[in-house]
Amino acid sequence: MACILVIDDEPQLCEETVETLCRDGHDVFRAADGNEAMKFIRTRPIEIIITDILMPKMNGFDVINEVRREFGKPKNMRIIAMSNGGMMADPQAVLDKSEKFGADYLLPKPFSLDEL
Repeated sequence: MACILVIDDEPQLCEETVETLCRDGHDVFRAADGNEAMKFIRTRPIEIIITDILMPKMNGFDVINEVRREFGKPKNMRIIAMSNGGMMADPQAVLDKSEKFGADYLLPKPFSLDEL
């Protein structure tokens, strides 16, 4: 199974996501913001990064950009960007911008566990 890092500043959503992925047999870790996530990513191999985009401190755009700058786009590391758009009128615009930064997949919030 995969080694997955979930990055989200919403504790309940983060916990539900982690629990679901753990039940499926994955090794899952969590980070509350991009700074915490980058420290983790630099210390162990992560196969899938699931990151919220709109977060305090270091947002998901910055995480994606930093990961792509440091690691490139290896075949064994995928990034899933998730967002509800926050205060923006168009959540899809946030996700589309994530793709331009280097996200491999886009996941609009709220999402079902099946979608995940």
